[in-house]
Amino acid sequence: MKVLTVAIVSIGAAVLACLMFFITADVVLRYLFSKPIAGSFELVELSMMLIVFLGLAYTYVKKGHISIDLVVSVFPPKARIIADAAISFIGFAVTALVTRQIFLLAMNDMAKGQVTSTLGIPIYPARFVAALGMAVFCLALLIDFLGYLVRGAKK
Repeated sequence: MKVLTVAIVSIGAAVLACLMFFITADVVLRYLFSKPIAGSFELVELSMMLIVFLGLAYTYVKKGHISIDLVVSVFPPKARIIADAAISFIGFAVTALVTRQIFLLAMNDMAKGQVTSTLGIPIYPARFVAALGMAVFCLALLIDFLGYLVRGAKK
């Protein structure tokens, strides 16, 4: 799982690096030469979608998300495992629904030929990549849930 999450976050990091240079060039051209890059807003929007969704699973696997365990930390170990399993399952279920909706949206955009307004870039490839990022996040949540079930069965 870690190899997969590192692979997709690396793609997101590469997009972020390219975006950094692109925005710098756009700002320089805009303020020094009064010639901004046409469609820069659209490219930034699509890039941000990739950066965010490709980083979700990696952040989850590395436990980089925010968690508040004020209540759960006082539970006995078995109850803590049950609570963690329940939270992982709810996260998995919600993430699976979001993944499905993003995938359906991408299919709809592809069928309708949705493109950005200025550059005419098809939107569906970025949405499919977002769905992929969410699917990997969903898989990470499912693996955690199953791990909690195994740990709970052993105690």
